[in-house]
Amino acid sequence: NNIWNNEFGIDNTVTEINLDATNNWWGDAGGPGVDLDLDAVVGDAVSEHVNYEPWLPQWYPTAPTVVTAAASSLRTTSATLNGTLNDLGSALEVTVSFEWGTTTAYGNETTAQAMTDTGSFTVSLTGLSSNTTYHFRAVAVGDGTSYGDDISFTTARAAAGGGGIRRVPAGTTDVRGEISWEGVFEEPVTASVIPS
Repeated sequence: NNIWNNEFGIDNTVTEINLDATNNWWGDAGGPGVDLDLDAVVGDAVSEHVNYEPWLPQWYPTAPTVVTAAASSLRTTSATLNGTLNDLGSALEVTVSFEWGTTTAYGNETTAQAMTDTGSFTVSLTGLSSNTTYHFRAVAVGDGTSYGDDISFTTARAAAGGGGIRRVPAGTTDVRGEISWEGVFEEPVTASVIPS
């Protein structure tokens, strides 16, 4: 290594420190120089700008890696957000959460949860508006912050009413009145149409 006009001639960038000084010496091949056993070499001895002591590796922090997955369990007023922590980066513990809202500005964030290993994580949202599109993305915070891609979902329409019905039970039922078939039933329903 050329150490002329350099602070040091060797930079150790690996985390495992193995240093063998055998048969090494500082200086130009024609001198001046001094070997590491401090025996004279041809030329004048190198007396300064030699740093030979236990090395400390320079630490480079790396952010975690997180992925946003599609929402599930979509209902009229609730949904489940899904994400995966693929890498903790250089941290031993990472907190994960979701940003969410009706636009990509989000405006809401779920409570952070700690993870010490990679894997999936979920959060259930309630109190949403029916037939509304929401955006969300996963967030991971460790030795740096990373974000998953934006994903959107739309909550189900409110169940259609007919004849004063507020909740249609599972099974077979007769309904008298006007029904909008754009409605989404949260339970399996068989309806019989009876002419009025």
